[in-house]
Amino acid sequence: MNNNSFKKLITKEFHIMKDEKSLISIAPLSIDHYPENFAKVSLDKQSGNFDLISVYRKKEFKESSFSDEHKAMIALYVYGKRNFEFKEHDSNTDNKIERANSIDELRTIFETSFGDELFSFFDMKVNRFILEKQENDRYNVLFFEEDYSKIYITKSRKLNIAAGVLYNYCVSLKRFYNLIEEMNLKEDVDFVKELEKIYLFKE
Repeated sequence: MNNNSFKKLITKEFHIMKDEKSLISIAPLSIDHYPENFAKVSLDKQSGNFDLISVYRKKEFKESSFSDEHKAMIALYVYGKRNFEFKEHDSNTDNKIERANSIDELRTIFETSFGDELFSFFDMKVNRFILEKQENDRYNVLFFEEDYSKIYITKSRKLNIAAGVLYNYCVSLKRFYNLIEEMNLKEDVDFVKELEKIYLFKE
């Protein structure tokens, strides 16, 4: 998909804002007023890079930067899909997690939803969200990266609360993988890793 086709896709799925200072600015499709929260791609004339910028209450945050305009547009689309698109919530599974009385019961819930992928209870497996046990029956949730670094999501939580956080992030990771497959981007590994960080951790 070339850049023009991709811009048409963005225009179809998001509200396009009038902003002369950016190449393109997007907000949720259903917006009917000037939004407090939106995202844009701007050209940094000094560096020549295309910056993905989120805006919240007139404050700008640079989420990522790309030397290629097309990649910046893809990143904007991915950011919008994560932050501006309505997603159905599985309250039934939430209730099961809240009522679970053991690790084994929670593990069954996760395996039913995700198989043996996306998550791990206690074992550090790369490219997965991990439930990590602390002392005093408290738990952390983290993402374990390929370089063995850890991105902590939450720390020192009760088991069922930590499991709820873990489940929600696993749902997001599954949606991200589906999105990447739809966009046929699997082969560009480094770019996909950057998009993964934008989708999972940039809000």
